[in-house]
Amino acid sequence: MPAIRIAFLSFAHMHAYGYARQLLARPKGEVELAGVWDREAARGKKMARALGTQFFASREKLLATRPQGAVVCSENALHLEDARAAAQAGVGVLCEKPLTPAAREARAMVDMFAQARLPLMTAFPCRFAGAALRLKEQLDSGAIGEVLAAYT
Repeated sequence: MPAIRIAFLSFAHMHAYGYARQLLARPKGEVELAGVWDREAARGKKMARALGTQFFASREKLLATRPQGAVVCSENALHLEDARAAAQAGVGVLCEKPLTPAAREARAMVDMFAQARLPLMTAFPCRFAGAALRLKEQLDSGAIGEVLAAYT
C-alpha cells in the first residue's frame, strides 16, 4: 500500500514541527511528507530541510501534487484562507486550533468541508495522550467515583 501523503501549510504555529515528527515516526512507508509551503519562505525552507522534504514556493503547487491530507498551522487569522485552498484542491485538513478567530468563519469552514465531503479536523492532541486516555477509562468505569470538579 502506498504511503499517505501529507502536506504542511505553514509552520507558523509552534506545534507544527511536533505534528510532522509524529507523522514521520509512523512505521516506514506509512506516511510521506508531500512538502512544505509557508508564507515565510525562509521558515518553510528551513522546516522542509529539517524534515527531509521539499519546499514549495506556492501553496497551490504543493496542493496540486494531490496529497491525501494537509496540516494547516498558519496564523489563526489565515486558517480559513489556507483551508479553503485545500478544500478547493480536494484535500482534507487537520487544522490547528482555533479553526478561525470568528465563529461565523469557523462555521463557513465546517460547511465548506461538509459540502465538499472532505474531512476537517481540529488538532486536540491531548485527547490522545496516554494519561488522558487512562483517566477517561477510569471515569467511564466509575473507578474514581463521581467527579465534581477538576483543576488542571
